[in-house]
Amino acid sequence: MGIQSFDDSTLQKMGRKRQSAALSREAIERVVLAGFDFVDVDLIFDFELESERTARDLEIAMDYGPHQISVYPMMRFTGTALAGTKNDPDRELQILEILEERARKRGYSRDTLWTFKKHGESKRYSSVSREFFLGLGTSASSFNGGQFTTNTFSLDEYYRYLDGGRIPVRRAIEMNTFQASLYYSFWALYGGSLDQERLRSLFGEPDIRLSGLLELARKTGYLRQEREKLVPTKKGYRELHMIEEWLTYNFIDVIWTELREEAANRAHPGSVW
Repeated sequence: MGIQSFDDSTLQKMGRKRQSAALSREAIERVVLAGFDFVDVDLIFDFELESERTARDLEIAMDYGPHQISVYPMMRFTGTALAGTKNDPDRELQILEILEERARKRGYSRDTLWTFKKHGESKRYSSVSREFFLGLGTSASSFNGGQFTTNTFSLDEYYRYLDGGRIPVRRAIEMNTFQASLYYSFWALYGGSLDQERLRSLFGEPDIRLSGLLELARKTGYLRQEREKLVPTKKGYRELHMIEEWLTYNFIDVIWTELREEAANRAHPGSVW
């Protein structure tokens, strides 16, 4: 559930004009009471806001008892209310540490850099925790182990593609084995651990560039070895967070901006498929 915040002033600052705290409270209560097997609540925080406001959002979400709460830093995407401003990764990580302590006291534990799960909950919900994933709907992305694709941002075009028996993809990035295994390794580590045996089963013996990078990260204290798994240290999580934000602005934001403009201009002569 994309709640984002239970504070109306925070929602306004984020440009979420069609959301309200009252509606969010009603929605989350209904969803939790409906008895779904797994409920994830998404919150967004901004380092420029006082950390206590973010902590209150987390406390309110935990009051309803969802299985997982995901708390993301506000990204300054092109075309949004905060476009042109910059993130502060160090301050964001400090806020996440404050939230981790609050969550621990309420029976939630940190599962990935951004997610908190109920103690004892075995399920996970996040594209970070999925090796491969299929994105359904406009603007959704998919990763199949060798290709990263993004759907059209135009709802009308999305319907036309489906009606014509075509996959509604507008961008497709092909990856060789090294690129795909590097992409996979990054998100596995971001999600908490990289199972090296699983990596080999999916992509074969790692390219020397990848194995060398992972070994260097281990020797320099960014990763630690736990049997067959590599696990980020606190220092490693900071670096992963920095890299993730760089990737977001230099990769995802570029694709989204292009596709959003294409959708707005209705410049869709045909599918890449």
